[in-house]
Amino acid sequence: MRDFARLLLILSALGACGSEPTAPLPEPRDLTAEWETADPASLGIDPVALAAALDHGGMLPRLLSLVVVRHGRIAAERYYNGNHAGSLNEVRSVTKSVVSTIAGIVAREGQLHEDSTIGLRLSEWAPDLDAARRSITVANLLTMSAGFQWNESTTAGYNAWITSGDPIGYVLEKPIANPQGSAFTYNSGAVHVLSVLVEKYAGQRIDQIAEEKLWPRLGVQRVRWEIFPHDGRPNGGAGLDLRPRDMAKLGWLWLEEGQGTDGPVIDESWVEKGTRPAFSWWQTSAPLNEQNYGWLWWLYRKDG
Repeated sequence: MRDFARLLLILSALGACGSEPTAPLPEPRDLTAEWETADPASLGIDPVALAAALDHGGMLPRLLSLVVVRHGRIAAERYYNGNHAGSLNEVRSVTKSVVSTIAGIVAREGQLHEDSTIGLRLSEWAPDLDAARRSITVANLLTMSAGFQWNESTTAGYNAWITSGDPIGYVLEKPIANPQGSAFTYNSGAVHVLSVLVEKYAGQRIDQIAEEKLWPRLGVQRVRWEIFPHDGRPNGGAGLDLRPRDMAKLGWLWLEEGQGTDGPVIDESWVEKGTRPAFSWWQTSAPLNEQNYGWLWWLYRKDG
């Protein structure tokens, strides 16, 4: 983790090391096209520092890829430990950010709102939900503040959920430990509940929505999604595999305030709310300091 922190520090300094581009490149609007590349110096990145970061990446046994994007161009990319540009990698909790994006698509179509509640839409798994659980909102689930008693500080908590045989009912039956919206508790299972709630409002599974309305808008042609065997639904908490370059497309969509090549994919207001700190605290969690949480995105505050 210390080596990874050092690598992040090197990367964060790259933009400040070089001179600004003599002729700034226009930022691409065509997200459906493959990334263009550019010389690091033309993007204001010190090529020597960048080369050092790329070399340092090779010392990290678990690092699979490093893709550096600035001003809408790939300045450098390198793949490690048998990975390559076409590899589908387990992105784990980046899946949560994809679920937030899909929820934004459904909200843009008017089928869902941040204040939409669980209500009775999940009654096939829990027909006797009490008022506290029925009142859990989409925003509560987006901000990990649904209030469920949950411990995912180790893999044991996640594994108990994933092997339960009922990943929706397992979460809904957990005790309510905090009032909705009052406390952050990291909960992959609750994000899966959100993915199914989005399905119930939209009338389509989240992978079907992504296949029709997200991946084509980003030019993403290959994905893999872990499917729960008992009901055929994708794991909304941590089940997605993507190419590294396509992960960068997802980030770029949010940096572009949800704007796709032919119009908005998600509303600018969804992006603004989703990247706004949901809590008053700023916590330290290696390798980054000053972290908060938005709508299934970690937020990082950097001075200067």
